[in-house]
Amino acid sequence: MESDLRAGEGRGDRLYGGAPLHARRRDQRERIVAAARSVIAVNGYGNASIDEIVAKARVSRTSFYRFFGGKEECMLVLFEEAMSELADAFTHAAGAEAPDERIRLGVEGIVAGLGANPETARVVLIEAVGATPEVERARSEARRRFARLLTAEMRRYEGWRDRPETEVELISLALIAGLAEVVAEMVAGEEPGDWRDLVPPLTRFAMRALTPQAVPQAPRLR
Repeated sequence: MESDLRAGEGRGDRLYGGAPLHARRRDQRERIVAAARSVIAVNGYGNASIDEIVAKARVSRTSFYRFFGGKEECMLVLFEEAMSELADAFTHAAGAEAPDERIRLGVEGIVAGLGANPETARVVLIEAVGATPEVERARSEARRRFARLLTAEMRRYEGWRDRPETEVELISLALIAGLAEVVAEMVAGEEPGDWRDLVPPLTRFAMRALTPQAVPQAPRLR
């Protein structure tokens, strides 16, 4: 895909519709991605058709297949782009000095990154579930990716440093899943709420979950 976008970068004298080829193709790809996000959010992954996507993007089917091998590959791009933006927000939060501020910024980054764009939230939190085996693998890897980021953050807290690795990983996964589930419930409702209303209670929830001093280590079941 990137090679297609760069195909015309060395030929700035060749114009198509008044724009260089590489700029025209980049614009086409962006329109296709935006159209696919909208169509899948409204119709669902199973009912979304490439014909409807290209019609909404105002491009040809040939243009669609220039960038994507099919609907699944397009869905994977939508998912990965959203996850990359969330990872950037998480990284930004980890740069804060105060622990409470890191938690607040982390929660706000995840909730805002999804809740502020209902189409994106519906695609990655609802329509991606069970879409295809490959998309499911991407979802699983994304959960573990964010859990690893959160695990590294938790190890900065003295109370978590000596906790078993499995416990830290499970808490990380549970917290990430909990935040995503709340946002999914909001965007799936008949009257979607304002994501800003979720930040204060979810921040308090995250602070309790990430404060090991308040929770004794559970005994191992026999």
